[in-house]
Amino acid sequence: MPIDDQILDVQSMSFDQHLKKLVAAIESLLKYIGSQCSPTIGALTDEQTLVERKKDAEKQNNFENVILIKYMIMFVKRLDALTNLPMKSIINDIINKIDLFYNKKEMPLTIETKVHDYCIQTMNSIVEQLKESQYYLTNPKLDFLTDLLQRLIKQRDDARGLILVSRTLYAKLLFDYFNERQDSKDIIKPYWLVGQNGVDYQNSLSEQDEALQNFRKGLSNVLIATDIVQEGLDVPECSFIIRYEFVSNEIGTVQSRGRARAEKSSCFLVVDK
Repeated sequence: MPIDDQILDVQSMSFDQHLKKLVAAIESLLKYIGSQCSPTIGALTDEQTLVERKKDAEKQNNFENVILIKYMIMFVKRLDALTNLPMKSIINDIINKIDLFYNKKEMPLTIETKVHDYCIQTMNSIVEQLKESQYYLTNPKLDFLTDLLQRLIKQRDDARGLILVSRTLYAKLLFDYFNERQDSKDIIKPYWLVGQNGVDYQNSLSEQDEALQNFRKGLSNVLIATDIVQEGLDVPECSFIIRYEFVSNEIGTVQSRGRARAEKSSCFLVVDK
């Protein structure tokens, strides 16, 4: 079992500069949605504070604020993920979530229709501005992660590893990213594993079993998972563990290292510099 993590930092100054347009657009949407609340809410970017505001609105039966704050929480989660996931994936996920929130209502409130339409229009405008960018489909951190995975997989015939992430959003969108990336699809064979009660994405028990079976049989060699794998699931031994922008507590760190039981296994922590 490995003793220490290898900490790999990624420099991405040019990408950070490129992100400013998307960050500014999302922050502008947060400000707009907050201004539609009654009483108004500032452009908060702290998820926990927004969760508390939503609970207060629920207690007061302020249904408009409950709906609008739900939108704000969704945006804040994706704002935090912009340096870690593809811009295209995040933008598409935002658009899909906005439509999901809206379309499941038989009779949406007037304010919800107004906010839905404004958000969709803004996100579609951002797509037109960014879709030709070199960073629309990937970014330096994802390129770094891809190179690391390819190197680790090529080192041994039985290579098999975990990428541990903090949110179900990361697990699903990283899975989609590797499935769509043409230059590594013959080497990296991903699958994803999350719990049944995730806020953004979920796996049923049968889907969890399928993910583990595919990993065990070698049909996939990279399992992208939340900390559900540290909660008693029978995960096969791994030759490498990568914690991707996920610094867990001491117990979680020990448990994740414990998954790397194969001989000469390695553990990595990938973070921004």
